Amino acid sequence: PTTARPGEGAALGSLETRSPVYPQPGMKEDVPPVTYARAWRAQSRQELLEGYDGACAQVGPELVMVQELIPGIGNDYAYAALCHDGRPLVSLTTWRRRQYPIEFGRASTYVETIELPEVEESAKRLLWATHITGLTHVGFKLDSRDGQYKLLDVNLRAWGSHTLRRQVGLA
Repeated sequence: PTTARPGEGAALGSLETRSPVYPQPGMKEDVPPVTYARAWRAQSRQELLEGYDGACAQVGPELVMVQELIPGIGNDYAYAALCHDGRPLVSLTTWRRRQYPIEFGRASTYVETIELPEVEESAKRLLWATHITGLTHVGFKLDSRDGQYKLLDVNLRAWGSHTLRRQVGLA
């Protein structure tokens, strides 16, 4: 999806993206999980500015990004892996079928392991190009408007889906 990191509120004036969008903190260091919103849906310029201000209050403008909202619920996918120099040592692909809150989930409530070569290959190319070492979680969302899997984010930390390997007998 279209993604921008405006840096300062004045840069929002030149931001061109399809509506709706959502401003969100790009990082959430030292913020208690119970007190933060993950993102703010913005259907209008006023809602964008309010959401941007809310995100900046949490982490500062240098860490806030504004991203086009891909429509749909239950079309979130991820590639989770332990990598060395961009090469996955163990991995799995997941389908996040339910989350809470429903639109900008902080917690998954139903995740399935699946085979999805399009997501796996895209994630592997990214990991190889960046030479990442450690745990990774590469998030995608299927855009029903064009049938493409869109890269949402890359998280370099443990996620609940990393534990699924043991549950499905792959550990």
